[in-house]
Amino acid sequence: MEIKQLRFFLAVAETLNFTRAAERMGIAQPPLSQRILALERELGTALFIRTKRSVALTQAGETLLIHARRLVNASEHTKEVIRAVRDGRQGVLNVGAIFSTLYTLLPNALRVLKTQAPDIVVNLREMTIANQLRALQEGQIDVGILRPPIEERRIKVEMLYEEQFIAAIPAEHPLAAQRTVTVQDFIDNPFVGINPGFSRNYSIVAAAAFAGVRDQLRVVHETSDMHSLIAQVGAGIGLALVPQSLTLVSIPEVAFRPISFAAPSIAVSLAWHEDSATPTLLRFVEALRMSAQSIAFPVLQAVRAPLGRKHALPSSGGRS
Repeated sequence: MEIKQLRFFLAVAETLNFTRAAERMGIAQPPLSQRILALERELGTALFIRTKRSVALTQAGETLLIHARRLVNASEHTKEVIRAVRDGRQGVLNVGAIFSTLYTLLPNALRVLKTQAPDIVVNLREMTIANQLRALQEGQIDVGILRPPIEERRIKVEMLYEEQFIAAIPAEHPLAAQRTVTVQDFIDNPFVGINPGFSRNYSIVAAAAFAGVRDQLRVVHETSDMHSLIAQVGAGIGLALVPQSLTLVSIPEVAFRPISFAAPSIAVSLAWHEDSATPTLLRFVEALRMSAQSIAFPVLQAVRAPLGRKHALPSSGGRS
């Protein structure tokens, strides 16, 4: 029994007239009658009671009518789903993203995608760069949003935007009232960073920014991620060098200021396995491109430190 056979059956069952059913299906009446007879022979039972004046459904015909409608509707729905997936209008995407892009790139990109293709489901997970690369190779995620350099086999990479590094300062520290933070300010105050074992990218930038004075920094703590780094700054443990995108996150305990010395910019890129370039993925990639073009970082303004609460960072403490 084929879907096409059921369509012919439905035409007769819904009109109870072979002539009108034939017109509806765009064929002559004799071929239609032959198709219904063939279906009855296949099922081993009559589906219609035929007289010279009327056509009526048998009990078997009434039962088949219920199931035929379900099957034909399911067939149409399946076709539409497949077409939607083919056109990138429907599907499921598993996405890994680094912390900063959850506040900069992704909110607008997801809005764009929802407008263009509301039936695409995005499963979003915050992941480190190393975890994303491993998940891409293993097929656990379809696309990663991370920072280069990326040299994994069969992984396609596209840069979305670059951002500068700035200083993160405890909000009540006197440096928060300055327009910029100098290298000497970093030397004069405890410094918190990210352990090279957890972020090679951050270590490369920090090494270049503090070239020649790295040994003079008083590194009192090294964290495993940017969340922990900002928490350390907010707790007054030390100053930090962070990506500009963190200015889009409201953190009352932390002030952000430009630095007066050169530091390499850092890129945010897309990465996907070459075997995963489906229409659904490419539609999401286009939404990310559009979002990247609209990112605008706020202009940092100096603020007056609260009167009577001048904050001094710990003078030492050793690396932890």
